[in-house]
Amino acid sequence: MKASDSETLFARKIRCQQIAQQLQQAESKDYDYLQYEDIGYSAKRDSCIAGVKAFRGPLEVFAVEDLLSRTTLWSDSCTSGKDCDREDALTKVQKEQLAKF
Repeated sequence: MKASDSETLFARKIRCQQIAQQLQQAESKDYDYLQYEDIGYSAKRDSCIAGVKAFRGPLEVFAVEDLLSRTTLWSDSCTSGKDCDREDALTKVQKEQLAKF
């Protein structure tokens, strides 16, 4: 990888971080909890990808999202107090799904 390639990749990663931060600020009022994490640039998709945790009331959603197209690439959810004892498993699967992109 040439220096210019790594500089371009770094700039894209920074831009993805900025986009995720803007989305989180704009959308956080709609949720009890909203967090974009593991944000990065996907060369496969030529886009920004992030893990998303969004909680509203008892519903807890775990997703992998393309931040530019706003496409949900993977998601699963659980209901707090019912089946969210599998939250650790959902987080693990979310990270595995992120690695695919």
